[in-house]
Amino acid sequence: MTLNKKEKIMILVLIGLVYAFAFVKLVIIDSLPKIKSTQTRLNEVKAQKEALDMEYLNINNYKAEIKSKEVVEERLGDYLMENADISDSIMFIESLAVLLNTELKSISVGAPQQFSSEGMQYYGFPVSFSSEFSYSGFQEIIRYCEGGAKKVCISSFSLTPMKVGNDQYDVKMGLVFYSINRESADKLYEFSRSRFKEFTDREGGPIFVEDDAKLPENSPVKVSSQNSGPISIDNADFFILHRGYLYGGENFQAYSSFNVSQRSRITTKEKVDVILTLKGTEYTIESMDSQGKKDTLRGVIPERALTLYIMSDLDPKVKENEKLQVNITIKNDSDQSIRVKVDETGGRMKLMDRDGTEIKAKSDKEKVYIQ
Repeated sequence: MTLNKKEKIMILVLIGLVYAFAFVKLVIIDSLPKIKSTQTRLNEVKAQKEALDMEYLNINNYKAEIKSKEVVEERLGDYLMENADISDSIMFIESLAVLLNTELKSISVGAPQQFSSEGMQYYGFPVSFSSEFSYSGFQEIIRYCEGGAKKVCISSFSLTPMKVGNDQYDVKMGLVFYSINRESADKLYEFSRSRFKEFTDREGGPIFVEDDAKLPENSPVKVSSQNSGPISIDNADFFILHRGYLYGGENFQAYSSFNVSQRSRITTKEKVDVILTLKGTEYTIESMDSQGKKDTLRGVIPERALTLYIMSDLDPKVKENEKLQVNITIKNDSDQSIRVKVDETGGRMKLMDRDGTEIKAKSDKEKVYIQ
């Protein structure tokens, strides 16, 4: 039987439908779970990438925090005992024992405890004693303890004249020995206890070491990563440098020590406006030239007083410097104060608060104090 044209078309359409059904059934429908799983995995990867991108953007902030902690650790090392100088601390105890030995009435030692300052941990243990000294002998003890600033501080003392005897005093004193790590504190604590157990009174009787010495409520050790000395281009937290046009290269720069690689750089013959904003634990430095081009730096600040170094060095008689000027505005909404050092030649720098009032010596509103 011969098929006519219409029947052939219908058979072809039917075959096409069968193939389409088979494709949908065997390929698309069977692949849907895999497609869904792949989409879910893709979304997870995208979320991970976004999180990594955010971490990358914050890497400079993390570096600033690490640098701040490293500075704090260096400051702690200036005041507290470390493993490296444990022998010096033992010698300190030995010499103190010689000064106290024949005059001691009672002594108490407390176990090491942990302290925290600026996010750093350190340790201390108390020693308290009562003794009988002449006034000069008491002064010698005070001078010796104060001379050991890295080992000990005097937490309390009392001086009471004795009823019997000339120039004799009943002395009660509290000391605290500090260490940057627990191991050194434990070693010095155990050595101190064993050394003090050897003490005897004037009659040769033993003096028993008690264990009830208490640490002061407020630790005398206060550590900060701030450099409290003179502010300079070598140690400030924020820098604004403004030079004459013929200086060569960018004659304006602004940056922070929390991220020295990120800087605003401008070559200009005209005015530059700078706004330093502190809010919470973050800072922003906005620098805008006379054409309205703005550059912005951002980062985090540590919980301590901050420093700003400003240098404006130019010759106003030079023709290229006629319109040069730098106007600096500070908006401080943080809890930290800002100490400022200004090195200026040429009279082309103006420091202001958020209202445009020039700061000559200090601004209580912005917590700014010029050295």
